[in-house]
Amino acid sequence: SLKSLVGQPDAKMKLRQMFAMEQVRAERKRREHKAMGAERKTPFPPYEHQMLPKVRVVGPPGSGKSTVTYLIHDEMTRVSYAYAEDVRRYHEELRKEREKERSGEGTPSRIPVADVSRADTPRSIPSTVVPAAQLLGRHIGEAQQLIQPVVERAERGLLVIEDIDFLTGMDDPFRREALTVLADEIRLLSHNLAVCVTGYSPTVKSAAAKDFMGLFPVTVELCSITAEDARELATRFASETIEPRALDAIAEHVRELEKRSAGVTPSLIDVLGNARFIRSVVEYASVQMTRRLSSRDLSTVTDEELNTLTVEDVVIALKARTHT
Repeated sequence: SLKSLVGQPDAKMKLRQMFAMEQVRAERKRREHKAMGAERKTPFPPYEHQMLPKVRVVGPPGSGKSTVTYLIHDEMTRVSYAYAEDVRRYHEELRKEREKERSGEGTPSRIPVADVSRADTPRSIPSTVVPAAQLLGRHIGEAQQLIQPVVERAERGLLVIEDIDFLTGMDDPFRREALTVLADEIRLLSHNLAVCVTGYSPTVKSAAAKDFMGLFPVTVELCSITAEDARELATRFASETIEPRALDAIAEHVRELEKRSAGVTPSLIDVLGNARFIRSVVEYASVQMTRRLSSRDLSTVTDEELNTLTVEDVVIALKARTHT
């Protein structure tokens, strides 16, 4: 669900548009397929749509790039199952046909036997995740050996290339070769492969990088988290209840970073206020809470105290994680 992506209204809108367009495209093809089947006298296999997006996800560290790739994979899986009942019904008809043939009750079927062996449930969508650094060869000519198996393994699924800036943000013969091979392999299997690339910067440093990025018509841009996003993230990350004042302390920390980030690269908020930082603060606050309670007689601790992160716990965690 898009609700799992905190904040990021523009990115959510772009994803909703992409998913909606995919639904329309799938329905259009399903009806065309159905019309073709109506012209035939033999049972016609139902339409099985596969979503094959090519998406570039750009945003600072901890802004939700991996979450976006999970959302795209989940949507691909949902689309795969959208016509599950049609597929199940078709294969059930095939089985009945074969049973009649074996019992001598029916006439020989003109349906290819190979169709009966097909799975009658939608397949799962594989996801292959690889850091871009693993696709860079150590000598000229090695890129093909590294990249081809990865892309072929991802066929009929989603290939996620993380930190694509490692290849596109610098220009040298090794990176140009890796990007050229990668582009060629993706084009070769484009009809049967979904690809997401994630990175921090939209900058490209070579013609090979520009050509590679041309494969991705959809770009989802993520921004730094806001103070309100930080409050919601902290609430989600915590297994305990967080005091309202503790959430205020986290939000104020992010607001202060926003003020100090003006003109600073990388932005302080992307280092000391992103989602990963908030998760670290919550985890440290939980440890601090157990330390605080362990010094007391636990029989005197109330249920509320046992399951609540206080503002003191969170403040200590913010200081510790910031200095770390």
